Amino acid sequence: MPTAREYESALERNPADTEAFVALRKAYRQAKEHDKLITLYETRAQAIEDGNKAAELFYLAAELRLDQLSDTAGAEADLANAVHRDPSHIRAAARLKDLYREQGRTSQYMEMLELEAAAVARTHDPARIAELQAEMGQLFVNHFARVERTIRNAQRPGKLSSDHVRSIESARKIYRALGDYRSVVRLYELELEGTTDPKRRADLLLGLGRVLAEKLEELDAAAQRLAEVIRLRPRDEKALELLASVYANPNWIGADGPDRAAAIYFQIARRRHEAGDTENTISALRKALAAVPGHPESSDLIERTLYDARRFQDLDRYYRERVQGATTAEEQINFLYKRAQLAEGDLDDVAEAQRIYGEIAVQEVPGGPAGERLAELFALGHEYAKLAELRERQLGAVEDPEHRIRLMTELAQLYADRLGDRDQAAVYLHAILQIDPGNEMALAAYSDHFREKGDWPALADLLDFGLEQARAAGANAEDLVRRLEEIAGVAEKNLGDSERAVIAWRHIEDIDPTTPRARDMQKRILLKTKSFDRIVPILERESMLAPEPAQKIEILRRIAQIQREKLGAPARALEIYQEILLLAPQDQVAMRALVEIYEKQGDYAGLARTLRNQIEVVPSKQEKVSLLRRLLVIYDERLNDVDAGAWAASEILKLVPGDRDTLSRLEDLLAGAGDHAGLVQTLDYHAQHASTSDEQIEVLVRAAELLGTALGDTAGAATRWEEVARLDPDDARALDALTEIYGRLEQFPDLARILDAQVDRLVGDPRQQSEYLRRLAILCETDLADRRRAQRAWEAVLELLPADTAALDALARIYADAEEWGTLVKILDRQIPHVSEPARAVDLALRRAEILDIKLNAPKDAAQALEQIVAELDPRSWVAHERLRVLYERDSDWPRVVKVAERQLFLSEEPEERARRALELGTLWRDRLNDESKATTAFERALEIDSNSLEAMQALAPLYAAARDWPNVVGLNERLLEQTEEPDLRHRLIVDIAAILEEHLQDVQGAFEWYRRAYDERPDPEALQPIDALANKHGLHEELIQVYDTARARAVEPADQLAASLKIATICEEKLDDPARAFASLRDALVADPAGRVLLPILERLAERTSDWRGLIEIYARVARARPEMSERVQLLRLRAEVREKRLSDPSGALDELVRSFALDPEDATTQEEILRLAAATGRWEDALKVQAQLFALAEDL
Repeated sequence: MPTAREYESALERNPADTEAFVALRKAYRQAKEHDKLITLYETRAQAIEDGNKAAELFYLAAELRLDQLSDTAGAEADLANAVHRDPSHIRAAARLKDLYREQGRTSQYMEMLELEAAAVARTHDPARIAELQAEMGQLFVNHFARVERTIRNAQRPGKLSSDHVRSIESARKIYRALGDYRSVVRLYELELEGTTDPKRRADLLLGLGRVLAEKLEELDAAAQRLAEVIRLRPRDEKALELLASVYANPNWIGADGPDRAAAIYFQIARRRHEAGDTENTISALRKALAAVPGHPESSDLIERTLYDARRFQDLDRYYRERVQGATTAEEQINFLYKRAQLAEGDLDDVAEAQRIYGEIAVQEVPGGPAGERLAELFALGHEYAKLAELRERQLGAVEDPEHRIRLMTELAQLYADRLGDRDQAAVYLHAILQIDPGNEMALAAYSDHFREKGDWPALADLLDFGLEQARAAGANAEDLVRRLEEIAGVAEKNLGDSERAVIAWRHIEDIDPTTPRARDMQKRILLKTKSFDRIVPILERESMLAPEPAQKIEILRRIAQIQREKLGAPARALEIYQEILLLAPQDQVAMRALVEIYEKQGDYAGLARTLRNQIEVVPSKQEKVSLLRRLLVIYDERLNDVDAGAWAASEILKLVPGDRDTLSRLEDLLAGAGDHAGLVQTLDYHAQHASTSDEQIEVLVRAAELLGTALGDTAGAATRWEEVARLDPDDARALDALTEIYGRLEQFPDLARILDAQVDRLVGDPRQQSEYLRRLAILCETDLADRRRAQRAWEAVLELLPADTAALDALARIYADAEEWGTLVKILDRQIPHVSEPARAVDLALRRAEILDIKLNAPKDAAQALEQIVAELDPRSWVAHERLRVLYERDSDWPRVVKVAERQLFLSEEPEERARRALELGTLWRDRLNDESKATTAFERALEIDSNSLEAMQALAPLYAAARDWPNVVGLNERLLEQTEEPDLRHRLIVDIAAILEEHLQDVQGAFEWYRRAYDERPDPEALQPIDALANKHGLHEELIQVYDTARARAVEPADQLAASLKIATICEEKLDDPARAFASLRDALVADPAGRVLLPILERLAERTSDWRGLIEIYARVARARPEMSERVQLLRLRAEVREKRLSDPSGALDELVRSFALDPEDATTQEEILRLAAATGRWEDALKVQAQLFALAEDL
């Protein structure tokens, strides 16, 4: 019998050796070697595939660790492995749950309850359900009740920690498994009260709305929650679709529920349509139409979507449904029209379109659009007999003479030109003349010889001859004009002889110069040939015949326009406009045209001369002033002629002395020209003529500002400011300006005088008065060196504002200037209690702490002072926390640094700042205190605050990977992917996710989908390699076919389409053993290889395997159409004949194929012999005789 050591060696070689395991277990039990027995159980559990047995072994190992070794941590790991291998292992789950509960690890305890609830939901064991409900009730009292009280504290509301959130999520899953949806709702609402993150709130509201709608049927409450989700995330399709289902629920209390549902479904469909998701677009639109049948927007969009997707059969089915469900004849006819147009166009089913148009034509009046379109289809299809039958049927129902003539005219043309029945055409022509004896068409039928031959020169000569004969016979002018018009029409339209047509119309004008039509036709033809130079004489003749000046002016305008725009003769246009002005001096159009021409040419000088000349002739003072104003604008804005502008302004001022607008324009002109001295003189003149003191003050202010800035004449500026102050002693601008001037000139006595005046001016405003007193005190203390006067000023400030801190600051400044830091600290300590504003008190305390740290070198006292600020004055003082942190960091007291950083995170309110602080805290835990667990928690908190934080994600990625927390690694990479736009980075992230799913999480299907997504974003051969490898490794052949099918649809080049089709066929044949499917796939791929150079041999082999000989015959036909060589087409027909005879036992069909081959190549002897052989086999000697007759005929030709 082997020894224990031999069994141990055997077990090391093969951990699944049952004999060695049983023997060693017995030996270890007898020897009470518990540590070895534990190792044996764990090794055996890891080696076997049976999850239930492995879980039991891990459980036994855990029990030994607890009972014999008191190894709680090891027992916890074994129990966790047991639950992992078999989640339904009741004893392991219960034991692990008790451990977590005893240790106060609520989140892990909740996870175990969650697993137990899932198992209970599967078994529906009443006893276990009751036990779990009781345990959850106790947990709610002990844990969640405290969370509720914390969150709902009215005085100091708390916030949910990440552990709270995880425990609430687990509790929701447990109650959901137990079917206690009221508690689920309560937990949702609890987390909502403690959550401020918009994204998280939206997710919670969505889950809450779903429970209320689908489980509790509380539709109104569900709608409110979902509406809040949509407010936070307007493009959340899940929320929109769920809200639509709520409105569409028959139990919805409002009458507008279906309309709201349809509108939302339509909104969803429109977004999906914009994203290119056709299937889901159609699904949403069908839901909208189910809610509101005939919903107009949804109906339009589903039609457009089906049409754009080229799903014409589905679109036709939809139209049939609408026809059957139509409530009115108009609606039915409308969708019948759409069906007919679809059948006629995209379905290419002309017969069905004719049938539908016929159905519509029965319901409409003769000559309606359906009947007319049906006639067009008959005509396009050369079905002239049917067209004639349709028109004759319409003729029998029509009584209107004009309509009957139109139908009979068409029938006459139809029988004469299409059906070859000229007698019947003559019958209809006779009938037309019975109704309308003067019908030109019928009368001209006998003279249509030349027209039928298309001999237009001869026809034109004939018409000329007729004209000459008519003139010789003394025909009236009206007849001559008609004949000339016919000649002009033939010349222009049939001969393309525009010159001959113009000559004809000119003869008409000569016959009747008063007729405008002849000139209009000449102008039209010449306009078509762009002979504008010949149009001008016509217009000039027309202007000479104009009876009224207004008409002549209008024609002259057109001539001028042609000269300007077509002939490029602005000078001539100017002459014409001047002629117009001679006829109508006040003509505004001509004036505007002259202005436009001058402006277009940039000739503002010419424009100015024109306006200046007009000044001489205008009679009224008002008009002269108006023209002078316009001239002033041109000189100012266009010519920049200061002298001329000044002349115009002076002329205006002569006519209108003191004119404010002119003075303003002149002032602006001088200012623009930089003539500041002249501007000051003008302003002084303006001030002399000012009508009010206010106006005088404003002008003096502007003059003073110019003197003080542009001219640099400070003395002159001061003189004018003093004048303003004299006019208005309380003018703040003057006093402020004088304050600035005297301060700049360092005329401190004058400045003190002005400051005293400011103080006197502000007697009723103690605050402003105190400000000037402060300035006076500073002036006296510094520049005037009059400390006594400065002291009096500060005392005056304190009399006005007893609690004013500025005076105290001044005293503090005195001590600071003297660098008496100890005394200054005492002064600040005395100052702080008297400060009414907490912020000011904090500032003083901060300054005191700064002096202690920097000036007195007492960092501990400084830290104590800062801690006192945080504890007593302002617990939220950000500066105090910052300085405390600097002191502690300088002292390398990292635990206190972390404590301050946590308080800073608590104080931060802006999400961006909170996220930054959380990241900083995580960095401290990780880099300074080496606590990766707390660092992970901090970085997760940063990610909760800012779900898009790349820095947090990048920090968490190595932490999760180090902890082998692969689900979180995948989730993190997915979130990184959402924010990544760079193609290479996105591709790398997607491939990493797929690799983790495959290698670590054993999620083959998920890995395949991610590899597919990588290929969708970067469709290249390199991206296909992992997809092929994964599919071949795990047998995902159908999924791989879908990938290649998508690649084929995406491909533009035929070679790429062909390669994808060959790959699909290979998978179908070799992996799925489905040659028929491979055959069908390659047959569809003939679009990319129409001549079958590559595909035909493969299709022939597959046809052999599948016996799909008729499909092969069809393929031969398609390939033949793409091969232009006669010999190849003959060979393909022979192959078709061979298949029909040998594979389908159809010698008659084979004979038909050979007859077609003979028609292509009658001289082929092999074809002749085969035809004779098959004629003997089938008895179809008449075909053989036809072939021989054709050969005989060919011999005769030779």
